Amino acid sequence: MKLTFANAKRFGKNAILQLAYLLEAAPFLVYLHLDMLCVSFCEDPPKRDVIIDRPHHNLKRACITGFNGNGGQVALVKYILRNAVQLERLTIDPRGRIMDQMMGKFHGRISAKYELMPEDKNGVLTVL
Repeated sequence: MKLTFANAKRFGKNAILQLAYLLEAAPFLVYLHLDMLCVSFCEDPPKRDVIIDRPHHNLKRACITGFNGNGGQVALVKYILRNAVQLERLTIDPRGRIMDQMMGKFHGRISAKYELMPEDKNGVLTVL
C-alpha cells in the first residue's frame, strides 16, 4: 500500500500518529510506503497513550519518505518498530518525494539517529 500524506495541522499533533490505525484496519498488509510532506519539524511528540499497541503479524517492509523528525513521525516509526512482529526492513528517507525539503533532510537524519536507532532492537531500521 502506498500513501501520500501532507501536513494536516488542523487535526493536531496526533494526525500523523493516527496512520497507525492503518495497521489495525489492514491486518494482511505486507508492504507499506508513506510519502510525507510535513513542514512542521519542531512538533512535540504525542502522548504515549494516544494509540494502544497492537501487534501486526504480516507487515514485513515499510518505507517512509519525507521524514523530517517531527514528533508524530517519530512516534509512528516507534509504533511500527514495536508492533510489526514480522518486520524485516523499515527504511527512513528524509528526502521528500513530494517536495524537496532541505531543512527537513538534515533534521530528519539527526532525529532518526538519536531517537529511532536506539529503539531498533532487531536491526531492521535503515536511514538513507
